[in-house]
Amino acid sequence: LPTLLIEGVLLLAFGYRSRRSLLVFLLVNLVTQGGFALYLAVTVLNHGVSGWSLLFYIPIEIIITAVELLCYRRLLTEKGRGARWATPSPQMSAPRRWGCCSSTRCGGSSSAFLRNYFAPRTGAETKGNFFMETEKLYYADPFLTEFDARVLACEAEKGGYAVVLDRTAFYPEGGGQPYDTGVLGGVEVSEVHEKAGVVTHKCAAPLPVGETVHGKLDWARRFDHMQQHSGEHICSGLICARYGCDNVGFHMGAESVTIDFNADISWDELMEIEQLANLYIYEDHPIDIQFYRGAELDKVDYRSKKPLEGDVRIVTFPGADCCACCGTHVVRSGQVGLVKFLSVQKFRDGVRIELLSGKRAHRYLSECWAQDVRIAQALSVKPNASFAGVERVLAELSALKQR
Repeated sequence: LPTLLIEGVLLLAFGYRSRRSLLVFLLVNLVTQGGFALYLAVTVLNHGVSGWSLLFYIPIEIIITAVELLCYRRLLTEKGRGARWATPSPQMSAPRRWGCCSSTRCGGSSSAFLRNYFAPRTGAETKGNFFMETEKLYYADPFLTEFDARVLACEAEKGGYAVVLDRTAFYPEGGGQPYDTGVLGGVEVSEVHEKAGVVTHKCAAPLPVGETVHGKLDWARRFDHMQQHSGEHICSGLICARYGCDNVGFHMGAESVTIDFNADISWDELMEIEQLANLYIYEDHPIDIQFYRGAELDKVDYRSKKPLEGDVRIVTFPGADCCACCGTHVVRSGQVGLVKFLSVQKFRDGVRIELLSGKRAHRYLSECWAQDVRIAQALSVKPNASFAGVERVLAELSALKQR
């Protein structure tokens, strides 16, 4: 029993925290310790107890304990099996489950830690290996740009290598938001995808399994996605609330964001929404993100394209929107910067709206202004009077044609 306790403490120190890994530990103990205990009992019955037998017992017990732990650690870090019982996150992917907000690390209290520790995990089966859920650092801190993680698996695939980590700050493609890119262990990360809670990074070169690697995001790309996604939430929430419609489609492209609504919305009405959205941004409201489930979820009035079950991540822009979402967002509305609608056109039973937010919107307006200045200079008018100058030139050309 003392040996079992000591090994258990050392085992926890290694960080292997899952029911399955503890089961393996107990089975290995049962075989080795049980076998040696049986041998010792027979020895005592036949020859009695002496100081020499105790001196003989101590080194043998130390050797058995060391061999058990080394074999067990090898089992968990072996290439191709390293993620079979991967370390579960000290911060749950659904922090709300243990009564804390999404920006707080779980495990602050012993009861929360124990519930987290023994909670059942989900994962994915990949090429015969079971992978526990990846710890999603981008939910804990969307502004985290660099991190360290352990490589659990690395398999060759078309165009690169599929790498699984025990935790990651790289956001995978999902919810209409593109994936992050960057560098992992000095190797380019070109794609990131998620299946059953396991995040896979497509890398340009292999990474050593069991080693700790340093990751760095393309922050400009990530923050752009955060601005576009948060800007879309603010505008969609205001539109749905005013016109009683639904957001039935969302796509974040490389140039702009498109949103589909099942209502007829005019350009003038859209300009009113744009003013309200920018006012909301300037007021710099804090954004609230929580996980809900069951009865708690039923009490929340949120937007969603389909019924949801289990742990649901609710992103709330107080006074503007409340929506189920798995994407990354800013922490205050002021970080969106501004929003600008580009167009609205008839689409199916409603309309499709084109939107820019943040730096994209600023860049677009700056380009339009630069072009307007050049036109104004050519017409010898002020930039804010360029349209009047164009009308004048067109009228002069029309008069010349009539002569």
